[in-house]
Amino acid sequence: MAPVVPSGAFAVISSAARKPLLALAALALAIAPLHAQDAPARLAAIAGVVRDTLGHPLRMATVFVEGKDLSAVSDDSGRFYIARIPAGRNLVTALRIGYKAVSFEINLPPDTTLVTEIHLRVVPTLGRVTVTGERVSPRLAREGFYTRLRQGWGSFLTPEKVEQLQALSTPAKMLRDVKGLEVRCPSAARRCAVNALPPHPCLSVFVNGSYLPGQLDDILSSSEVYAVEVYNTTIPMEFQTAGRGAGCAAVVVWTVSHSAP
Repeated sequence: MAPVVPSGAFAVISSAARKPLLALAALALAIAPLHAQDAPARLAAIAGVVRDTLGHPLRMATVFVEGKDLSAVSDDSGRFYIARIPAGRNLVTALRIGYKAVSFEINLPPDTTLVTEIHLRVVPTLGRVTVTGERVSPRLAREGFYTRLRQGWGSFLTPEKVEQLQALSTPAKMLRDVKGLEVRCPSAARRCAVNALPPHPCLSVFVNGSYLPGQLDDILSSSEVYAVEVYNTTIPMEFQTAGRGAGCAAVVVWTVSHSAP
């Protein structure tokens, strides 16, 4: 007959019986963190309409979540939708060329979709070939900026357009709407990467007329940018980089200090 353990006393477990129990406890402890890691991240979404100050829908406005590689472009009705946003506090920015960029913070509950309206204010800008004397930089004029702008070979961010985008945190984000470029902002990085879209094999960055290797966000801050030229079809001779191969697109940045009278 097996011995009876008195009530309130501790049972003495043999060494042979203890080993399987210890192994089972160790397995439970090892599995618990895995279940915590495997728990899906709580996500949310944001949807809405981008309008001007008169209430008219704005198409081709870019809405993106700061610090995340998440963005959308509004359709002909001004509507946009961004999914798979981490729940919690997020900073959202909306921009469109010709309008002042807007940034706002939202707190997204998990498993919900926040519906909102974003209103962008028109900022008066100069025409493509009409530049007032008050806004002309003598140094930019000497560098041929306004001549190339009139020729229309590339895409241009004039000082007026750059001023509208100053709320953006990095120079690369100013180029999100420029045709022929891809701007990627990884969620774990504080800098964005700018690359040329096919068929261009590479992208060259020039600052004040000089070629500089590396990404734009690693070279300058947004407060230093005064004007930008982007070439992805016809590349002016002065912005063709020897040794990088033919067909490289070019981003040419003129800084505030260089463009001062």
